[in-house]
Order: sequence, then C-alpha cells, then structure tokens
Amino acid sequence: MNLAEGLINCYKDKGIFFIAELGSSIVSDMGRFCDVVDFLKKQRVSAVKIQHLYCREILHPKLTLATIGGREVDLAKHFKKSETSLENLKKMKSYCDERGLLFMSSFFGEESFANLKKISASCYKIASPESNFLKLWKLLIKEREPIFFSTGVTRNEDLIFLFQFFKKNEISKKRLVLLQCVSAYPTPVEEYNLSSLYRLRLEHGVQVGISDHSDDPYIVPSIAVILTAMFEKTFIIEKHFVDERQGEIDDRVSLDKNELQDLLVKLRYQASWARENKAFLQREYADFLLSGDYGFLIRLENQLKIEREKIKKILGDGFKKLAKSEEANYLTTNRSLLSIKDIAKDECLSEENSAFLRSEKRTSVGLNYEWEEKINALKAREFIPNGSPVTTENTIITH
Repeated sequence: MNLAEGLINCYKDKGIFFIAELGSSIVSDMGRFCDVVDFLKKQRVSAVKIQHLYCREILHPKLTLATIGGREVDLAKHFKKSETSLENLKKMKSYCDERGLLFMSSFFGEESFANLKKISASCYKIASPESNFLKLWKLLIKEREPIFFSTGVTRNEDLIFLFQFFKKNEISKKRLVLLQCVSAYPTPVEEYNLSSLYRLRLEHGVQVGISDHSDDPYIVPSIAVILTAMFEKTFIIEKHFVDERQGEIDDRVSLDKNELQDLLVKLRYQASWARENKAFLQREYADFLLSGDYGFLIRLENQLKIEREKIKKILGDGFKKLAKSEEANYLTTNRSLLSIKDIAKDECLSEENSAFLRSEKRTSVGLNYEWEEKINALKAREFIPNGSPVTTENTIITH
C-alpha cells in the first residue's frame, strides 16, 4: 500500500473519499466553520478542504480583475477574504481532527506552505493553475506527505513535463493523487472527458479522481464513480460546498446541504452497483474504448436514466487536453513571469524583480514554467515597467 492510498483508506466511506471544499465566507467565520464540519461529519464526508493563501503569492497588485461566470470579479478582494491566520489554521485542523475528518488545504507560496508545515498537515493540495508552478513542487521534495493536485487548464504535454520533474527529483508516485478537472465555472458536463480517469491511471501509475465544477450537481460524479468502482478503486471526488449561498463566486459550482446529501446517497448506491457488476462493466467498457460499441452506454443509460449520447460526450476520448470552456484561461490563469518592480535596461532578472504570477487577462502573458530554472540567465533588453510580462522579446539570454 502506498502513502496516498493509506491516507485515503483511513477516511473513505463505502469506497468514496469525498472532499468538501469550503469557501472564504465559511473559513473566515470559525463558528460557522465548526457548524459546517459537524454537518459534514454526519454525512460521513472524508475531508474538509480550504485554500490557505496570501493574495501576494498569487496576483500582481496591478492585475487583479478577472471575468468569472460572465461577471467581472476583483480577485484580490476574494483572495484576501480567504487569508487565514496561523492561529485560525491550527483551530480548523484541530476541530477536524477531533471530529475524525481529514483537514486539507491548498497552498500557493512559501509563506502558506510554511504555515501548513507548522500545523503538521497530513497532506498537501496543489490547485490547477499552480500544477506546473515548480517552485511549489520543490518545497515538497523533501516532505513525505501525500500530494493531491488538480489538472484543470493542463495539457497532456504539461503533465508529461510534470511527471518528468517528479522522476528527476524523486517525488514518489506513491504520494500522488491526480484529480481530473476543468477550470471553468461552471463547466458544461459534456466537456469532462471522464475516460481520461482510466487512461491517466494507466499512463502515470497514480491514484486518480475528479475535482468537479460542472453545471449539474449529479451527472459527472455519478458516471465517474461507476468508472472507478467497477475497477475496485476508491472514488476520490472534490466538490465545493456551501451551507447557504451568499453571492460568493464559488456558489454556482457549490453543493448546498440537500444536494450534498442526495449526491452521497447516489454515489454510494452507484459504487455498490458497479462493484457487483464489474465483470460486465469492464468488458463492455473495453469494447467501447476499442470499437465504440454501445453496450456500455446502454447499460449506463438504463442505470442512470441519462441519454446514451450525452453519456458518450461526457466520457470523451480519454486523451488529456484543454476543454473548450477553459481554453481562454490557459495562459492567463496559469502562472507566467511578470515584473514585480520596474526593471532597467541591462538589469539581470531575479526573484527580487520578477515572479511567476497569474496575469488574469489584464496583460499579455510572460514566460511559462519551462523558464522557472532559467531566470538568472536573463537580462532586460529594454526597460520593463512594473506589472509587465517578461518575454523573450524584452530579455536576452546571457549564459
């Protein structure tokens, strides 16, 4: 048994490892947080997840506006509401520990990572836009805890690069849990490409699951749990949860109390059915992948009461690629190299004057993750104003 599997087995329920991600309005209110944890415990949820961050770790102060769900949002205000003191972080983990739920958190920079280490985090989570931010992964090289990472706004070639980094730096696959994800809020269910779960598990040899932001609370998880349970694997799912909707940007993709209860009932039932019928399902799924045979689709249509053509679209072709709804977010939501102060002509690039941050469509993007270890070889070809992308056009390689 590997490290990630061991942790998951400690908290799973009936083959389901359910991660409830809580928004900033819950995290900022300790009393409300405790009430939510008590409710989630009664539903036999496995883990409570938050985002522990400092806005400066993610955004340039001049580039904070983004369009999410069709409306313009000041991400700085949103992220600042999610900022958590070390004291409250300790209280949240302690409360989850007392209730028997796993406490999980994403981190976004050295300061937030240091705080998670101080509270003896049992695992770490890396969000989709940071999945190729090597600076975060380097912090984890000498650690032993399991790592969950989402793969929204991620192409197959990005994953290949990342797994080459794991191999080079001896980050064991036994620590890794890869979550198939689409970084669009909400995501059309037809874009989830759920057959990628099977292919990613085979290609990379890691635990896989989903981080679901789809526009229906039940369809994607109901299909994904069958795809997982029919191979006798634990179904790992991350979903946003809110006890009451208050206009937060995550509300549209969050489950409320009734939806969470209903979904868990559906998942446990479908997982049990898939395990009982695994021989038929595995054979029919293989026929579907190899020849497009409809037997598997018909069986799922009868079981889930979802039209077979819709199921076919949701399954996709299994090859990891950008979904249509996230294509426009790929460069700007992922991190790229931006100046964090004015850089004079002929000045050498360093962590003092540049950083890998999200540009969020307010400027063109800078150099990508492949340049992270080459910054010190760059020199400004011209004056680069604060908040500008650092590119091959405005820099030269000195060595």
